Amino acid sequence: MEYSGIGSTGRLGVQISEEIMESILQHMRKSYPAEGCGILFGKPLDGGNSWSINKFLPCRNLSPSPGKEFLLDPKVWIPGSLSPDLTGIVHSHPVSGPEPSLKDLKQLQQFGAMIKLYLIVSTSPTVSRNAAFSGHKNPPHFSFYGVESGESGEYTLLKLSIQSQADVFKSD
Repeated sequence: MEYSGIGSTGRLGVQISEEIMESILQHMRKSYPAEGCGILFGKPLDGGNSWSINKFLPCRNLSPSPGKEFLLDPKVWIPGSLSPDLTGIVHSHPVSGPEPSLKDLKQLQQFGAMIKLYLIVSTSPTVSRNAAFSGHKNPPHFSFYGVESGESGEYTLLKLSIQSQADVFKSD
């Protein structure tokens, strides 16, 4: 899949294989009804304006309120954050759409300087055949965001869109 958007620093894009995306979705399904979370690793393309995701590392959510927020397990996050291939963070919203919450934006300030991409998955019964999703009302979808530093020094998110239908799924 290929996504892109235009931000204050120009075009930003991401490429991710169907296999890695499926791995992310499986982890989010298993985490339901809690928010699932994990780390994205990749390589820059196009001079650093686009990124190719080549690895997803699932992470336990250690939040005391895991149905409403996520807290990456430091046993996974700390070593992952030291990798030169660290590219982004992913988490799920079990009861809302794939738009950042106020808590997400507040938490982004802690690690925004370290990542380029932010992925939110809205879990849904049609995404998973798991019976645990019965009664869930959200449509299955996800959104990629680019991480940008605003004029005030706060990090913001730029929603990325599908670049072209011909590029929806790319193989590694």
